[in-house]
Parts: sequence; structure tokens; C-alpha cells
Amino acid sequence: MRQLPLRARHELGGALFVDRSGWEVPASYSGLDTEVFGVRASAGIIDHSDRVKVRLSGADRVSFLNGLVTKDVAAMKAGQWTYALVLNPKGKVVGDTWVYAMEDAFLLDLLRDESSWVLDHIRRHLVSDDVTIEELPAVAHLAVHGPLAPNLVRRVLGSTKAPGPGEFLTLPVDRKRSVLVSSSDYLRLPGFRFLSWTDSLDDVWRSLTASGPTVGSGAIPIGREAWNILRIEAGRPRAGVDMDENTIALEARMEPAISFTKGCYEGQEVIARATYQGHMNRLLVGFRAEGDAIPARGDPVLVGGQHLGNVTSAAYSPTLRSVIALGYVRRPNDAPGTRVVIESDGWQLRAAVAQLPFVSAR
Repeated sequence: MRQLPLRARHELGGALFVDRSGWEVPASYSGLDTEVFGVRASAGIIDHSDRVKVRLSGADRVSFLNGLVTKDVAAMKAGQWTYALVLNPKGKVVGDTWVYAMEDAFLLDLLRDESSWVLDHIRRHLVSDDVTIEELPAVAHLAVHGPLAPNLVRRVLGSTKAPGPGEFLTLPVDRKRSVLVSSSDYLRLPGFRFLSWTDSLDDVWRSLTASGPTVGSGAIPIGREAWNILRIEAGRPRAGVDMDENTIALEARMEPAISFTKGCYEGQEVIARATYQGHMNRLLVGFRAEGDAIPARGDPVLVGGQHLGNVTSAAYSPTLRSVIALGYVRRPNDAPGTRVVIESDGWQLRAAVAQLPFVSAR
């Protein structure tokens, strides 16, 4: 099993580890309530160094990638990033990626769980294009989120201005080391990512977690379990879990990840037809359940005794003090307040459709 570059530091911090796609990653540190509340009250830091980074270079990289992802990467300038989907010809989700526009390449940031089939999909389209696809060795990757994240990041950047929405910068550490710093809105809180090919980011971790006059006790380390709760609270569908090759992108309400003005890309015809000539018959929604039982992925959702949807993700939300879930229902049962029943492990859980995100941006 592979270990994160900062594994020893996580162990000293009391991390409990779990296997994720062959990597040993922190599941939790100080308890889910403490970690979730810590992010919302001040800031939390998480290690994503198990994610896969891919470099696309070559003279045809712009047209090649622009034909495969849902955002207009041809319009990007060096120092900009975007979030995009990779679709199949039926407009269904193969995977998702953050795309960073470098001076001479694109950097793709992929979930390890989905990276193999996303890369296979991309490579199948490479015929005579002048494009080189290179999966990079492990890249150190930290993220910090929360209302105090901007104050904490100023410690690392010094006099350098923090990147704004959709921006990133490269910060030299010394002659041999540098760090890519980008903004992040994934949890609908102020956030930043730190990536490095040449550094473990141990200094960044220590700086972000240290106490100080404008940052309180610093960022609290959080594990994958708290991250997953925060993701669901933010209403963010996860590729391979809440959206996959059975899901049309518009069913997952992924309009913000789609350009409706650029030219052709794989799956575009289906997306355009559904957007301008029709609608989706089912949609991603939130569910807020009664009681403390947490439904499982795939559990059926009933409306009036009819099976009209399924749960895809669920967790107990410390913020809302209730069980919440993401899933799909058939229209018109997607309206907030619609009463449903979730069948889970022989039990019938009463719930209601909830507006997404569960916790509003602030």
C-alpha cells in the first residue's frame, strides 16, 4: 500500500488510516464533529496527494483537450484553472477533472478512483494529434478550506497576492523547488490548493496549522470522512459515486461545468438537444431524513409507494444535526419539500427532498 509524503506527520497528528485505491490515507483525526465544525468555524486542511496528475503537452493539446471536456479550455490563459467533465457520446459522465492551463501544457487533476478509465478514454481519442499524455509521479497536494483560509494562505504567500477565482500561481521556494497555489470553491467556502512536484509541502502544512493572531489555532487537519460530509453538505456530486456512465451530465445538475457556447466536444449533441429541446426526466436532489439511520448507496427512493429514484451518497451532518443524502428522483418529485420514503436494510426511512446545497455558501 502506498503512503502519502506526509504520512509521518499525519500519524503524529493522531490520524486513523484507511485504504483508498491502494493508498493509505487519513480517515479521521479528532472526530467528525470536531473536524466539520472546525472547517466551518475557522479552517481545515486535507492531504489529497493520492490524486492523479496528468500532463498534456504538444502543439495540438488545446484542440485535442477542447474536444474531450465540457469547458472551453481553448479560451483559457496560462495561470487559469477550470472544472470540467469528460463525457461519452451519449452525454454521460466518464469522469471529472480540474484543468490547469500552463504556459506549454495542461495539467489534469483526477480522482484516483476514476483516473484509469478517464485516461483510457482520453488515450483512445489520440490518433495523429501532436499530443503527449504523461501520468506524473506522485504530486504533493494539500487543500485548505474555511473562513480563515485566506488569512492562513497569506502566511505562505507573504507579499504575493493570493490567486482569485479560477486562478493559480507558481510560487518559487528555492532554485529547485516550487509550489502551485490555486483558489478552490469546492466546499462553497474560501479555499486554496497547494501542489508540488518537487516538495513534500511539509513547510506549507506546518505554516497552515500553526496558531497566530489572525488565524486562531490554525487549520485543523481533517480526514476523508469529514471531507465527504462537507462535500455532501455542499451538494457536490462525486464522479463514480453520484454520477457515472449511467448519468447524463444535466441529470446531475452539472451546468456550471459545461460551456454552452464553445464548439463540438464528445457528448455535446446530447447536452445541446436536452438543453434547448427538452428536459431531464430525473434530477439530482438532496434528501433530509428523519432518525439517525444512514441509507446506503443504491437504496431505493419511493414516492407514494412507487420506486422513483435512488440514493447515491449519505452521511450524518453535524452542521444540520440530521442525516442527509444525495440521489436521484423522477420529475416532478424533485421539488423541495416533497415527502419520500427511503428503503434501507429492511427499514423505511421517512425523508423530504431538500434544496441544494444543504449548507449555503458564505
